[in-house]
Amino acid sequence: MAQQDSWAEMLAAVQAFHDKHDFKNTGGEELTYRVALMAEELGEISSAVSKGKPREALAEEVADLLILLMGTGIAAEFDLNAAFWQKMDKLMQRSSRMVEGRIRVSEFRDMEPSPATRNELVAIHPYKVRDLWVFDDEQAGLVQEPFVAGADLIIDAMVTDIPHADQGFTLVFSAHPFPGHQLALERRKAEANGHWYFSPSLDLEGWFCPALLRYFATAPEQLYAQFRAGVI
Repeated sequence: MAQQDSWAEMLAAVQAFHDKHDFKNTGGEELTYRVALMAEELGEISSAVSKGKPREALAEEVADLLILLMGTGIAAEFDLNAAFWQKMDKLMQRSSRMVEGRIRVSEFRDMEPSPATRNELVAIHPYKVRDLWVFDDEQAGLVQEPFVAGADLIIDAMVTDIPHADQGFTLVFSAHPFPGHQLALERRKAEANGHWYFSPSLDLEGWFCPALLRYFATAPEQLYAQFRAGVI
């Protein structure tokens, strides 16, 4: 395929890819499926960065995500090119702030925890979509927020004794120890606006995305969690 630089030519190539495999009629344009694929690809990008893979490997993973994003515009029938420029206009009007030693550009209204989630204990209800752990929290403005980059493996390890956990279970967490907590996580480092946490008991490390800041003003040094059956 000849390399071209215009958006129209790139979009036409993605459309041809969709047509070749009949994505429209075989589930390839189902939006929940595409969300899972994009989250998986973000995990691959995170892995490429954290493991110090060559620049070419990182570029390939980012290109995969771009193709998925463009294809999602096709699947959902919106003009991603127009949306890009509209969003850039908004971003150029926003202010910046240093957050934990790194520059952040935002409206900053989501940097503070939601009033409804300022409790000492927070409960969410993860479930699986296309083999990906996700959760919804209407009060925090989150829908099918995924766990990726090792956070999913931590969940896998903790729900082995919960029947049908993939259909939904309750995860209670806090920045402080509480009676009945089963897991302690230690904050290691910040990356990609999220934070890496390590479980000494599991010897596993997982990346928690910026959605963590919907529940805490800053990323806690420690997290404590309980995994229980059912939805409370």
